[in-house]
Amino acid sequence: MQSEQIQSLELGYIGHLLDNRLLLDVKLFKDKTDRLIFDTSSTSQLPAPEDNFDGEAQWMLNSHRSRMQGVEIAVDYKPTARTRIYGYYAYIDIDAEMYDPRGNSSDIRRLEVSAPTHSYGLLLMRHFPGNVDLGVGYFRVGEMDWLDRTGSSAEPYQVRSAQPYDKLDIRISKTQRIASGRLQYALTLQGLLEDYYDYNKTRYTDATQTVVALSSSSINANGSLQDRRGYLELSWMFN
Repeated sequence: MQSEQIQSLELGYIGHLLDNRLLLDVKLFKDKTDRLIFDTSSTSQLPAPEDNFDGEAQWMLNSHRSRMQGVEIAVDYKPTARTRIYGYYAYIDIDAEMYDPRGNSSDIRRLEVSAPTHSYGLLLMRHFPGNVDLGVGYFRVGEMDWLDRTGSSAEPYQVRSAQPYDKLDIRISKTQRIASGRLQYALTLQGLLEDYYDYNKTRYTDATQTVVALSSSSINANGSLQDRRGYLELSWMFN
């Protein structure tokens, strides 16, 4: 087995505009990966590995190659001294094929959806009189499949192991000077729009179709449910 290999090509532009109040960062990229290593133990073209210890030996093989291309855009804008707006967008397209015919052809589909095609976000930060700061962030992440997912739905790979989700976070803080330091109170609210799975090893991400079990032997184990949550923070900063 050989080491994996990657060749990357990037073309970028960084511009400071509007008297340095606007920073624009644009990047086009294309990555070529060869000799990707996958577990091919279940592939019928290879004999079952001999294992006299725990019965879990695996065949690892340089089985696939992929081509990934896309664009990333980031905008950092300061309309006033007290206000900052940051936004980003990313597009990724992945094509995969066999590098070694003894590999598992179903891993091609897994590779091609192993990153969200579209993702974007917008963050607003505002400083108010009285040392009060407000941050509001909205994020959108498209669906994808983790490479270690198990099983598939009736229509293969139409239901992803990481569902698309929208995320809204808010943070409010107030800082006041006391003696030789600063005292800060902060309230952080996360995931205000919906609960979602950003990782699930199962065949479904819909909460009505899967049960996140505690047993690692269950096909419905190892889910990561992100629910609505809030934090209260109290911090002391020394000068």
